[in-house]
Amino acid sequence: MKKSADSYQRLAVSKSGVLDTAKLHTYKYNEDLFKKVSVIPDGKNHGLIFVLDWSGSMGNYLLDTVKQLFNLLWFCKKCQIPFEVYGFTQEWNPRYNTNEYEYEDLPNHYIKEHGTLSVCKYFHLLNFFSSESNNKDFQTDCINFWRLAFKMASPYSTQYNIPYGFDLSSTPLNESIITLHQLIPQFKTKYKVQKTNVVLLTDGEANNILYDVNLSKKYPDGPDRLGTHNVHNQILRDRKLGRIYRAFSHEMPDSVTTILLENLKDNFPEINLIGFRILNGSAASSLVRDSQCVSRYNYIQDPKAMKKVENLMTIWRKEKAVELNEGVGYQALYAISSSNLSSTASFDVADNATTKEIGKAFRGMLKKKTVNKKVLSSFSSLIS
Repeated sequence: MKKSADSYQRLAVSKSGVLDTAKLHTYKYNEDLFKKVSVIPDGKNHGLIFVLDWSGSMGNYLLDTVKQLFNLLWFCKKCQIPFEVYGFTQEWNPRYNTNEYEYEDLPNHYIKEHGTLSVCKYFHLLNFFSSESNNKDFQTDCINFWRLAFKMASPYSTQYNIPYGFDLSSTPLNESIITLHQLIPQFKTKYKVQKTNVVLLTDGEANNILYDVNLSKKYPDGPDRLGTHNVHNQILRDRKLGRIYRAFSHEMPDSVTTILLENLKDNFPEINLIGFRILNGSAASSLVRDSQCVSRYNYIQDPKAMKKVENLMTIWRKEKAVELNEGVGYQALYAISSSNLSSTASFDVADNATTKEIGKAFRGMLKKKTVNKKVLSSFSSLIS
């Protein structure tokens, strides 16, 4: 029901608008004199763009992440919901199929000028899956992708090989967010969807991003050339929106990634921007503290922020997952335990088990699945 944007909206009685002249004679006993507008949906109105972290630190979690991704893709396929899956990398060379392998000769992704964010020429998004694929090609893509993820999780296995350009690299998450400014309009035009949901799956912070600077201003006697500089303490200006954002800093609410996510949402207010973060217990504590600007080494802190951290960590310890909505840039950032992501639930009882034993085993199996159910339930409500 939730996959269709308009079909299940309740129709309200209109108290204003265009008069229905056929009902004017009933004005003494009927207040419903205005024509109503019924919205009839044309096809599926939801679409999903997935951006998958293809960095080296994902190696231990990649296989389990792919399992979760496949579940969502199979659901989208069954319900005919359009989707695209991308993975960000700095390992891919578009000239692998030619005799020119030199990275230095790769063209830039943009026109370099003073004051623009610098996107590395080695950055690429690999389109792993598309809903446009027919069932046969999609099955083949899934099998090949599974083998690739299996090899990443078992690097010493000789069963499969990693093709050129598909090695895990660094984390160009910021560059991916910038690229979404082009991908989202293309996706909406291509599939004619009303609601676009952008889902980023990662396990850590992004690489630092630089900006282009004219070195001749700093060195007037030197050559007229462009260099790069760190963006911290700089301010993002969006000329299209006419908006200036706060200065970048090392604090998570003011980080480059958070501000770039806010800028993306400002440019596309109709999208849902969702993050999935895979981490262990200690990393979860750091993430929650960073989102509230609470440092474990700073004793002079906001008591309200500290109370929020305590409440969120209580949820984490109990459910091995927590939803963050402040200081992260996303509408919702779901932090999920890496150990829970890989856990399996089985329902094994003896042939002569009693009803009580069967019930206990069944409750134990459901308890292990609780995290996934709560996270997916919240996720489905958000994108509906």
